[in-house]
Amino acid sequence: MPTTKQAKRNLARQRRKARERLQARLAQGPWSDQKIVVAPPQEVKMSAVLGEFIEPYVQFTDSLESYRKLVTLALVAWDISLLPEEEQEAAIDRVITEKVTQDRKVQTGLKKIVYELLARKKAYFSQYRRRILDFEVTEAGDQYYLAVVSTLEPPPQPPEA
Repeated sequence: MPTTKQAKRNLARQRRKARERLQARLAQGPWSDQKIVVAPPQEVKMSAVLGEFIEPYVQFTDSLESYRKLVTLALVAWDISLLPEEEQEAAIDRVITEKVTQDRKVQTGLKKIVYELLARKKAYFSQYRRRILDFEVTEAGDQYYLAVVSTLEPPPQPPEA
């Protein structure tokens, strides 16, 4: 059984590897020309925010894979919440039917969860307008470590004249 020091070192190593994997994926994707800043000062950690966001649903996960699926579904809801309200329903339909499943029963269940998550985002997390670009989940003993890459807060919109 690892000592506390060993466990902390293992967790730190897993976190570092997760950040490295995220950075490598970003370097190959559409965000490759963007500067990546790890833990920017004055910014809240979006991994902590996302962890709070999904907290009521974590009890229904029983494996690393089911936790990843929960995070993925939460990110769908999170990013859709940043769209204008009149575009959200069509976006949900498009993502669930085109990218997830053709099974109508599964679609109905997933849409229900996405709508619950949208309501949760609006009620408790509406102050966060950062888009989440990617995530990495690793297992650390009996817990999961969530690493997130997000945009910075958008600049405030000037008042309309």
